[in-house]
Amino acid sequence: MPKKNSGQSLLIILLVTAVILTVGLAVASYSITDIRISQQEEESARAFSAAEAGIEEALKQRPATDEEFLVEVGEISAKVKPETQGGGNKFDFGGSKFP
Repeated sequence: MPKKNSGQSLLIILLVTAVILTVGLAVASYSITDIRISQQEEESARAFSAAEAGIEEALKQRPATDEEFLVEVGEISAKVKPETQGGGNKFDFGGSKFP
């Protein structure tokens, strides 16, 4: 290869390397974002299941009166104040404690 063209080869190699690095970093960034979204969805599903279990437990333990009572599900406890409004039930979970 003539010396005149040797600078062009280096420039092409640098450009190709830059493109490959850019694509690699974009794929890595996309993968990291996807992993974070998956973790957040899993945590959200667990929180929803825990809340649903707490409500079910509160319905099972509900006393005949509308007095406040404590519900414990696993390591989580909450004070529950049931109220009847318009033919339906309302539960106030005001004193929740999470580990």
